[in-house]
Amino acid sequence: MDPLFQQFLQNVQDIIYCVVYDEEKNPKLEYISNYVETTLGYSTKDFFDNPLSYYAIIHPDDLEGLLSRVSILANSKDSISNTYRVKHKVTEEYIWFEDKSTPIFNSNNDYIGFISCGQNIDSKKQIELELKVTKNRLKLTFDTIVNGVIVHGQDGTILDFNPAAKRILGLYSNDHLIGEQDINAWLIVDEFGFPILKEDFPAHIAKRTREPVHDYVMGLLNSDGSIIWINVNAIPMLNGMGVIESFTDITERKKLVDASLKLKALLKETLRIAKIGSWELNILNNSFYWSDEIYVIFEKDPESTTPSFETYISLIHPEDVLIREKAYNDSIINITPSNLDHRLLFPDGRIKYVNEKFESFYDVDGKVIRTVGTIQDITERKLVEIELSQAKEKLQHFL
Repeated sequence: MDPLFQQFLQNVQDIIYCVVYDEEKNPKLEYISNYVETTLGYSTKDFFDNPLSYYAIIHPDDLEGLLSRVSILANSKDSISNTYRVKHKVTEEYIWFEDKSTPIFNSNNDYIGFISCGQNIDSKKQIELELKVTKNRLKLTFDTIVNGVIVHGQDGTILDFNPAAKRILGLYSNDHLIGEQDINAWLIVDEFGFPILKEDFPAHIAKRTREPVHDYVMGLLNSDGSIIWINVNAIPMLNGMGVIESFTDITERKKLVDASLKLKALLKETLRIAKIGSWELNILNNSFYWSDEIYVIFEKDPESTTPSFETYISLIHPEDVLIREKAYNDSIINITPSNLDHRLLFPDGRIKYVNEKFESFYDVDGKVIRTVGTIQDITERKLVEIELSQAKEKLQHFL
């Protein structure tokens, strides 16, 4: 071998070796670089004395694959790459190597051996293994979290989604989402049932603004009329690499909230029709609450009126103030609910008749802490009763 070329090989930070077969196909090590001593602790003499000794220090799990790949060099014109572990002579730890073996042919085109260049990739392999472990952990987390997760690429294409997303969305295969731009199987609607434009989807907003989108409620209207309600968070990835969406199924919660709102609306309408308002007096913080119908009965503007006990008392007919006061005191002393009819007197002289019911609540020491009550406008009923009473008096007078 040319001395200059040999000097060059000795300074290369790789293990370079050349194996040539004799006429009986026995391997002979023609050359091995000194870097084998630096990397693995073996002298070049160790291998020259026994060319097959190199295979003896290959990890048992990697040896068969390596020999199999080397054996096909005789019928190959191309180089073959190998990745395997080799035992260090001193530490006896296995070090990862990657080498490329190139077949050698004589002038008659007969296979006579090969030359290999091996590189220490232990650090790289350890990083790969750690990365693989991290990926496996992330995959396990991705697959087991209860929130649905959808991963969008730079162009918005759906790259992946977890089993929770598949379950929440009711998908039977991955074909419904992978490679698509959006969830196209449904009509997407907002909380009020109006369609949402695609550019207003959380993932599109996050991608466009590069800002997170939180607690975006949207409904997926299926072809059968059913709606899957989800609460979505969309987070843009670094460097505009895409968007990660996570969402929870809030269908049942939405149904309960809607039912509660509907019930409240129905109750409010019922109280309006029945002309019944409610109030609460909190003794501890001296606050007074009036429902909407109270303002109607008292003919007060909610925007300009602050509920107070004084305002309420000022509306009671002067002749009924003591009656109402006695009923309140008796209720507290006797710890019993109160039920009475009395009049309201307005500045223009009009009179309304109301039925008032209230009940007080006490602390452990027996002190009143709050009183709640209802007021119903019974003017129409009361006027009818008065007319009937007056008619009876007139009838008795004529009899």
